[in-house]
Amino acid sequence: MTPQDQDEVESLALAIQSHYFQWRSINPIEPQLSQLSAEQAERLCGLVKPALFRSPTAEQFPVLPKHKREFLKRLILILEHSGMSEVDEVFYHEMAHPRPMERCYKSYFLQGQYLLSLVETEALVSRGTTGLQTWQAGVFLLSWLKDRQKSLWPDSRPSRVLELGSGVGYTGIGLLKLGLVQEMVLSDYHPDVLETLALNCRENVSESKGSKWSVESLDWTQFSESDVQALKPIDVIIAADVVFDPSLVPHLARTLGLLLRTTPVAYVACTPRNLDTLELFLSQIASQDLIWSESEISIPNPDHVKIYEMCAKLK
Repeated sequence: MTPQDQDEVESLALAIQSHYFQWRSINPIEPQLSQLSAEQAERLCGLVKPALFRSPTAEQFPVLPKHKREFLKRLILILEHSGMSEVDEVFYHEMAHPRPMERCYKSYFLQGQYLLSLVETEALVSRGTTGLQTWQAGVFLLSWLKDRQKSLWPDSRPSRVLELGSGVGYTGIGLLKLGLVQEMVLSDYHPDVLETLALNCRENVSESKGSKWSVESLDWTQFSESDVQALKPIDVIIAADVVFDPSLVPHLARTLGLLLRTTPVAYVACTPRNLDTLELFLSQIASQDLIWSESEISIPNPDHVKIYEMCAKLK
């Protein structure tokens, strides 16, 4: 096998690992897998077997059993068609006998390295909320903040960062795991989301390593100056995929208006699903005496996420 072939196999192994632990279909990488020679398929098996079944991520943060069966069934078929002599029996056993789990996790990787594992739901809407899944803008916002950290805060990392609409916690927990902030205040409102958010923080963040976090219930419809004071000083505000319900947009804008009286800047990431809702949000932001600008993006952005920087007008 040539060095180029080895690199290709290693890249596919990382892709398989990412798709498997994030409950994603194998379909997008199937064309590349179907082109593997028997020798390459053998090497691929040797790489993915310990990653999928014996790694700390696999042991501590099991995936959804339904996804595990479907993913491994398709992977086995692809490997069998490669012409390799025999697919390791471990793959068949893991497919046929997924262990029952009290909790199932999605595990995320950033630039090929393990980042975090989150309790999430399979359904987009569960228990009356969309907050029990990780959404595209939250994933992108973390990558963008990591890419821009030296220009956003060149002197030192922020002391306290508030996240609005944290959901299951991908962005805020990710900032802590990457060491980009000293303390995260993660917030949401739905009780099931808050419970899951706190669980995910406990599972992923070690306060013994100096990372601090708290989970707060914030109701934008009732948010007031007293809530701002209760939060204590905040250096940066972040939010992702929070602009989707037109009825909540004025309340979100008012909440940002109150917070940005004392906090220097907010970064809001939006996936532009409905342009009317996005335009409503930006007009409401302007009505709160806030200035906004669309931030520069220099990393891959397949979902066309927009990031808006906001601050209070100078008086």
